[in-house]
Amino acid sequence: MKPLTIATFAVVVLACSVPAGLAAHASSPAPKGAALGTLAAAAPAPKQAPALIPEKAGVAVGALKAGPVTVTLAHAYASGPIDSFGDGDLLYMVVLTDRPIEASAIAGEIKRGGQALLQSGKLQGLALMVDAKGFIRNIVPYVGELRGNRMMASAGRLTSFTVHKERVSGQGSLTPKDTMQQGWSFAASWNATLLAAR
Repeated sequence: MKPLTIATFAVVVLACSVPAGLAAHASSPAPKGAALGTLAAAAPAPKQAPALIPEKAGVAVGALKAGPVTVTLAHAYASGPIDSFGDGDLLYMVVLTDRPIEASAIAGEIKRGGQALLQSGKLQGLALMVDAKGFIRNIVPYVGELRGNRMMASAGRLTSFTVHKERVSGQGSLTPKDTMQQGWSFAASWNATLLAAR
């Protein structure tokens, strides 16, 4: 019998540690035309893809769902940059709503800790605090019975996030599983006019 080398040992350990869900598909033939080494049947279900980023500023395209309630997100607002600790780690507040915010109320609604209209139920939507690299620092849904009482911190990276001179555009989505079984999800794209943070 040959001595067991480290490489042989690693192959044996890896082969024995395949998760049960993948092991069932490991011996299945790949679909015709599939790349070698892929397990097409074992791929997770795709997230709901957000729509293309709108060209017009102030527009959102997408939906926010909580239980049986679905809200169409149609308006986008943003403020920033916010340098909370003076360390150059810039943040942006993005607010997506179902209806437009009156001009006199925009500054209060998009400031950090604002969202009075969303909390009251006069508007429904999402508030996201996003860093310059597109990582969601926190996200709060305001839909149905959820009025800011559910929040997720460190919710992952958006599919796309770009800060322009006078606007912020982005797209992203979270499934109910991504929201830690809080019972809500979203998929949206937006192009928001960027207002100075207050």
